[in-house]
Amino acid sequence: MDENGYVDYVAAINEAASKGVTPENNFVVALWQIFGPVEVSDTDRERYFRLLGVAVPVESGEYYRPPSDRLRKQLQKAFGQPWSDSDFPEPADWLAANDKFIQRLVDCSNRSRYFSPAVPPKNRPKVMLVLSPATLAASHVADALGARAMSSVRKGKLDEAFRDSLACHRLGRLVGQGPACVDVLTCIRLDWIAARVDLAIVASGHLSAEQARKFDAEIKQLSPLPSISEKLRWSQRFEFLDAAATLEKDLVDPNAALRLGNKWFDRMAEDAHSPRS
Repeated sequence: MDENGYVDYVAAINEAASKGVTPENNFVVALWQIFGPVEVSDTDRERYFRLLGVAVPVESGEYYRPPSDRLRKQLQKAFGQPWSDSDFPEPADWLAANDKFIQRLVDCSNRSRYFSPAVPPKNRPKVMLVLSPATLAASHVADALGARAMSSVRKGKLDEAFRDSLACHRLGRLVGQGPACVDVLTCIRLDWIAARVDLAIVASGHLSAEQARKFDAEIKQLSPLPSISEKLRWSQRFEFLDAAATLEKDLVDPNAALRLGNKWFDRMAEDAHSPRS
């Protein structure tokens, strides 16, 4: 409960999402050690990293250098098909400059958990106002992995291409552990990027039988994609309930809104879970 006697839905989400998470198994901790703290808002930074259980990374360190918006668009074009350095010279230079950081992200994609704390504005602690900087950063990492993998396919380095593709598959599943529906949608996008690389590897004409068996075994070990039903059942429900609890009582009966909302979220979660023909 918060100081006014309302349910603190943000704290409830953080408590549920952080169960079993440690700084050692949390991919988000590794992400900010590689990115630096710049993507996390100055006003939220201390609270955010305190909930992560680690110190705020120093701003002056040597970090991954995020691409500009223009370069990001080129990277997104680059992961559409195998490419050579002459096709996309600027992304090629950027990938080379950030190679060691991207490799660290590939290595850290083997971590088992993903927890990015919900930190709402201090003056209005509402679930709907919470944005996860880690989800956006992870999506940018996937663009880089997809582009680098497609470059490796063009060079005939299929083992390297699949290494990046597999990291992107794993990264998607990590992001999918986040509490919001947008985390599931981001997961699906990241898995789609990886799947495009997988298809390019197969279509290259250079895949050996041994590599095919190895790659197939690795993909079969991936966990299932997350269900959006689970997010509707609790975290997205909390977002609605959090807003409904503070409705003007002269206009709407909050209890009636809460009951109606719970009814519909039960139905949406059940429908999202049920198979469709």
